[in-house]
Amino acid sequence: MTVTNTGPEDLTLTSLIDDVHGNLNGQGNCSVPQTLTAGSSYSCSFTATVSGNAGDSETDTIIATVADDEGNEAFDSDSATVTVTDATPSVSIAKTASDSSVPEPGSAVDFTLTITNDSAEPVTITDLDDTYSLSAECNALVGTDLSAGASASCQYTVDFTGYDPGTYSNTADVTVTDDEGNEASDSASETVYIASIHVEKSASPEVIESGDLVEYTYVVTNPGDQTLSDVTVSDDKCAPVTYVSGDGNGDGQLDPDETWVYTCSQTIAVDTINTATASGTDPAGTAVQDTDTASVDVMTPEEDGDQDGDGTPDFLDDDVDGDGIPNSVEGDGDSDGDGIPDYQDTDSDNDGIPDSVEGEVDTDGDGVPDYLDEDSDDDGIPDAVEGTVDTDGDGIPDYRDTDSDGDGILDDDEDECSPGVGSGEPCDSDGDGIPDYRDLDSDNDGILDDDEDECSPGVGSGEPCDTDGDGIPDYRDLDSDNDGILDDDEDECSPGIGSGEPCDTDGDGIPDYRDTDSDNDGILDDDEDECSPGVGSGDPCDTDSDGIPDYRDLDSDGDGLSDDQEWSNGPDDPLVGCSSGDPTCTDNDVDGDGTPNYRDLDSDGDGLLDEDESPVEDEDGDGIPDWIDPDRFYYLYFPVLLRP
Repeated sequence: MTVTNTGPEDLTLTSLIDDVHGNLNGQGNCSVPQTLTAGSSYSCSFTATVSGNAGDSETDTIIATVADDEGNEAFDSDSATVTVTDATPSVSIAKTASDSSVPEPGSAVDFTLTITNDSAEPVTITDLDDTYSLSAECNALVGTDLSAGASASCQYTVDFTGYDPGTYSNTADVTVTDDEGNEASDSASETVYIASIHVEKSASPEVIESGDLVEYTYVVTNPGDQTLSDVTVSDDKCAPVTYVSGDGNGDGQLDPDETWVYTCSQTIAVDTINTATASGTDPAGTAVQDTDTASVDVMTPEEDGDQDGDGTPDFLDDDVDGDGIPNSVEGDGDSDGDGIPDYQDTDSDNDGIPDSVEGEVDTDGDGVPDYLDEDSDDDGIPDAVEGTVDTDGDGIPDYRDTDSDGDGILDDDEDECSPGVGSGEPCDSDGDGIPDYRDLDSDNDGILDDDEDECSPGVGSGEPCDTDGDGIPDYRDLDSDNDGILDDDEDECSPGIGSGEPCDTDGDGIPDYRDTDSDNDGILDDDEDECSPGVGSGDPCDTDSDGIPDYRDLDSDGDGLSDDQEWSNGPDDPLVGCSSGDPTCTDNDVDGDGTPNYRDLDSDGDGLLDEDESPVEDEDGDGIPDWIDPDRFYYLYFPVLLRP
């Protein structure tokens, strides 16, 4: 405040009174009395606290009193107002960990949270959370009031046991609110590093004879994400352990992406198990350590044996059973379940064929090598059945040959008597003791399966031929064309004499055993086969006994008329010489004696042989040729004179 003497004479300032803060004498730099010469001023100030909520105000009025030398007084006053504005809250949180680094496999770490009200007014803690679960003590801080400048603390524990090596960061968050509802937040983080070092130790060789030299190899890695220093490797039974390689950047620290290799060599006389120890220190000074062991067995041939008798004891033999397949390939599994591990089993799949014969090849490309494959050629016939014989002499043993007899029919097709139905035993159609897949003539009909396999000679359809569609492929069907004549009879053009090629009487390209009309005479072989219709004699009929069965004989009865002349297939195919619509012209047994015309030497039963009657002459002009006209004679009447 400033007091000014506005009069013409000197005055004395006798008091300064504030209506809120009282007598100001001695407050701040205010002091009374003070002499004020005419026109002079006196100023002073003081500090006081103004408090209240936002919007509150305080108005102070000061009264100054002066007096002249006659004791006359004068008074004046003035006021000033201070308004309280809103002050936002402020908070801070601090987080500390009892350990910033712990060695693998981890351990419990204690964390401490300290919350401080940095604002000028009280606040309330309304929220507190963390990356990990908080303790009940910490959760209880929610709702706590903090006066200006006050703090509150709590602790919680996180168990890092079993965590993978690496750095784990966790963050605590706090929120406070003042009485106007204004919020303030803060967060704090801490990290815990789980340090680790890993060592793997190996011995080479692991099985030795006494006095042999063994080299140990130590592979050291850093599974964590921070470097390790002061790395060392020691062995309780081998020294010195020598660093070989791995420090790529040459900084002497084991980085997370580096692999350091050490070695140590030693002569071993007795069975030995020794332990390697790898040590290091992380950036926080935490020591880490790991151990690994390796064993060396000292053996003698007498102790382990020599299964394959090659002079190399089994413990030193890369192929213990001497089958040409390394132990490392065969392994210690037992494929055939006979109690003998494959690397010691000379017949790992128990198919009767030694592994040394079958080898590692995979004939059928199914991913299973032959020495483990019970059906190496995947033809549906087990190797144990096919064996190592070579039926067709092509240099491929049957167990690897998909056509063992070389007949053009896959073993897979010949294996089953009914297509798609396996009996468990290979099919033997003719019961001769030779399974079809090895039998060149599976049905014993005199026709090679190779010829019967294809419907058109030289052209394979991919499926065995089935001429009569009865579901039985020709190479297994004794009557391939279902004409009632066995293929064995139809195969040879002259009975009992094989030409090497199936007979084709009419030269139409269809062998007789597949041709339902072998001589193309219009009469089905099924009809010509039997001398008496419906009665089979067992041998094809040969009416004229010329050695040519009727189904191949163009003139079965040898009467000079061909079978197709003596046989009608209907009105459009009358018997030879007929020009009439008379039923006789289509009657295949004119005289009704049960013997068809093509087998009847006297077709019309008139007592005259067909060969003596013309097939084209028609003496009585009735349109029916003489050879089938039983009523062809003229009757001539002559007058006779009778005399007594």
